[in-house]
Amino acid sequence: MISGRNAPGVAFRMESLGIKRVFQGYTDKTNIYEKLLNKLNFNDHDVAYMGDDLPDLPLLRRVGLPIAVPNAVREVLDSTPFVTQAKGGQGAVREACEFILKAQGKWENILK
Repeated sequence: MISGRNAPGVAFRMESLGIKRVFQGYTDKTNIYEKLLNKLNFNDHDVAYMGDDLPDLPLLRRVGLPIAVPNAVREVLDSTPFVTQAKGGQGAVREACEFILKAQGKWENILK
């Protein structure tokens, strides 16, 4: 998770979800994104990225699956083929994860 904001509540939420790679306070997200790609041995096409504001555009234009929330700025909405039904902070990440897991054929196993 890469965020331009720095919020203790976000850190707490990510920790409670078991998300270990949390980077806050990065308005230029490209550098940290590239470090993560190298560390995890991923390519751009391996990545789904969700954004809502102008600092997200460089990454949204690179990744394999760019995702926006319906309350994103117009430039982000115009740059993404997938816009969630849920707004940011109201289940959008869960919706995107469910979409990906279904596309990968993993959803049924999760329901079991």
